[in-house]
Amino acid sequence: MENTLDPSIFLTHAGDISLMNLVVNILLAALLLGVLGIFYRKYGTTLTNRNHLAKNFVMIGVTTTLIITVVKASLALSLGLVGALSIVRFRAAIKEPEELSFLFLAIAVGLGFGADHKMLTIVAFFVILLVFMASTKLAKKSFEKDNVFFTISFVDKDNKIFNSMMEIITLTSPGSILKRYDQNRGKSELVFLLTTPTVAVIEDMKKHIDNAGHDVEYSFVEEARVY
Repeated sequence: MENTLDPSIFLTHAGDISLMNLVVNILLAALLLGVLGIFYRKYGTTLTNRNHLAKNFVMIGVTTTLIITVVKASLALSLGLVGALSIVRFRAAIKEPEELSFLFLAIAVGLGFGADHKMLTIVAFFVILLVFMASTKLAKKSFEKDNVFFTISFVDKDNKIFNSMMEIITLTSPGSILKRYDQNRGKSELVFLLTTPTVAVIEDMKKHIDNAGHDVEYSFVEEARVY
C-alpha cells in the first residue's frame, strides 16, 4: 500500500485563528513584559544600561506571540520559520548572562501566549520572578560590598578621549583594573574595578573627568564579592 502525504497539513487554517483571542494574548503578553521591564530595571544586577534592554522586552514578546500563533496553524509556515531564522544575525552582543536569562523569559512569555496557554504562562511568569528575587536576596547575605565598578562611555574618533580617561584613572586610582573595553561604531565603553576606593578618591576622579571637558557618561556601581 502506497503511503501518501496529506497536502492539507501544509495549508494555513486561518479559520482556526481567533482574532479576538490573538488580541487578548498580545495584550496580556505586553502587560506581563511591561512588568518584566520594571522588575529588571529595579532588581537587575548587570552593569550595562538596563533601561536600554528592558524597553525591548515588550516588542520581543508580542512579536513571538504573533509568530507562534500564525505558524502553529501550518506545518509549511513552521518549516519556513526555521529557514528564515537560520539566516538572521544579531550584531548586538549579549555582554552578561543575566541579560540572556531575561531575554529568554521575554521569549518564553511570547511562546506561552502564542500557544494559547494563558494561565500556565501567567503563573509560571510570576513564580520565576519570585524565584529570582529569593535567590538574589539569599545570595546577598553572603556578599560583602567593598569594591566599585567604574563605567565610562564616550564617542571617540581619534582616541583623544580614551587616552585622557586612561591618564585620569591612572592618576586618581593607580590600583584600578580594566575589566572590559567595548567599542561599537565609534562609541567606547570602559569598565574599571576600583579596589576599596574612598569617597575622596571617587570625588577626585569625578573632578578630573569634569574638568577635562569631554562629553562622557560615567557611573559607579558597587561590586558584590563572595567569601
